[in-house]
Amino acid sequence: MNENDNILTLTDVNFQYEVLQSKQPVLVVFETDWFGGAHILAPVVKYLAEKYQGKLKVGKFNLDDYKRIPKKYGILEMITILLFKNGELMHQIFGMVDRETLEEQVVALL
Repeated sequence: MNENDNILTLTDVNFQYEVLQSKQPVLVVFETDWFGGAHILAPVVKYLAEKYQGKLKVGKFNLDDYKRIPKKYGILEMITILLFKNGELMHQIFGMVDRETLEEQVVALL
């Protein structure tokens, strides 16, 4: 986890366990450190991780560090959000999204 903010650091190695085998719904943000949009979206992701702690797992996946999982899901955008439930991909969001829209998608999974 990152600095007490309830956000998992996801990798090609732990994705199967943390996301696909999770008993809770999972929100995964695919991003890069250098893309400005990631810094704009970060407070929204942190808000959701805190608000839905215990009901929703939230993780970030760095596109610069790992390639296998992004390739598997066809991730081409600098910011892509995938929502999983019971190991199944339920929803995809490409690009930036506002907090209300993302939270609606999260609530639909719970």
